[in-house]
Amino acid sequence: SNLPLVDFVEDHLRALGAPTRRVYNAVGDKAALAKHHEMLVTVRERVHTLKAAGKSKDDAVAAKPTADLDSAWGKGMINGDVFVTLVYTTL
Repeated sequence: SNLPLVDFVEDHLRALGAPTRRVYNAVGDKAALAKHHEMLVTVRERVHTLKAAGKSKDDAVAAKPTADLDSAWGKGMINGDVFVTLVYTTL
């Protein structure tokens, strides 16, 4: 993929078994990591679509491609706008 974090999570999904493991400093399991992976892939695809359409980074952020995910994923140090910026500059 074009997003190293997606590759990292995919590698760990292949390696993890069902027992509980540490996932990004939180206790989780393979199912939790799979949900994280799904979110990463979803955001990557949305941002890629915007970038491929010629949208600037600022336009991509303004489009709020993570709006439906922010209540579950955008509460930490990295909110949706920051994450979109990171993904956009990585692609």
